[in-house]
Amino acid sequence: MGTNDLMDILRELDESIDFAKGEIQWKIMLFLSEKGASSISEISKGIGVNKKASIDSIRKLIAKGLVERIKYDIYDLSATGRSLLEKLSTLSYLREPLNGSNGNPKDISSYSNFVQDRNTIDGEMDIMHNLNHYYYFVEIGKAAMINDGKVPVTALSKELGVSKRTIINYLEVLSVRYKFFKRINRKSVSGLKVEWLITDEGKKVLGKIPGIHKMRNNIFLKFILRSTLSTRLDYAIFKLLIIFAIISPIIFYFYKSPIDHIAATIWLYFLVFYTLSSIMAFLGTRK
Repeated sequence: MGTNDLMDILRELDESIDFAKGEIQWKIMLFLSEKGASSISEISKGIGVNKKASIDSIRKLIAKGLVERIKYDIYDLSATGRSLLEKLSTLSYLREPLNGSNGNPKDISSYSNFVQDRNTIDGEMDIMHNLNHYYYFVEIGKAAMINDGKVPVTALSKELGVSKRTIINYLEVLSVRYKFFKRINRKSVSGLKVEWLITDEGKKVLGKIPGIHKMRNNIFLKFILRSTLSTRLDYAIFKLLIIFAIISPIIFYFYKSPIDHIAATIWLYFLVFYTLSSIMAFLGTRK
């Protein structure tokens, strides 16, 4: 690459983002390049500016075609934006001496291999750069694994303390960017029903996370979670405690006739069975 080529790249970069005035825009692009699709809050916190400044800069980047909105307040680099950063990487690469330590010219084709490696980086490595994406992937993945591969969106939103829209937003990011989930439409009595399933790639990556294989083979955990319509053991036990606290006094209050004795006995076995199952489920996750 000659001097004229380098000057052309610099000129294109400066036309896209004014180096003197676009510091925040550059920070946003570099942040998205490293962390992946992110919300306004994540971007603002990551680059250390207020939300208004981030929003203004993102609007300018969208107008230039360098950033695109994935869904609602989640943004990512566009193909043009990624191409621009690759050219910036070219300049960083060429700042190194053009001659190797042995005096031979540096093989410029190795940069092409570097770019190709970056473009083909798999989702397993990519998601580790974004803690929010990783957190939701693990939580959603665990729930899907317990639920025969289906994502229980409603239960997840309640137990994670977020809206269903938030869960769906992350599912869309995890399906588009990482290919860990997929959306399918099923016919039902009320019409088309949208379901989210974990993909084989998602199962593969999830299976490498420590402790996940224990959950997969824990039959007591699966039973407790499915029977209580839960995605986490702590919430399942909480629901069971509420049920026991409400029904037990009622049964023993009406404990008079032989039929009541039978009902009380069945309830006692039910209580002991779920208590022991919960203990085994907990111990199964700690081995």
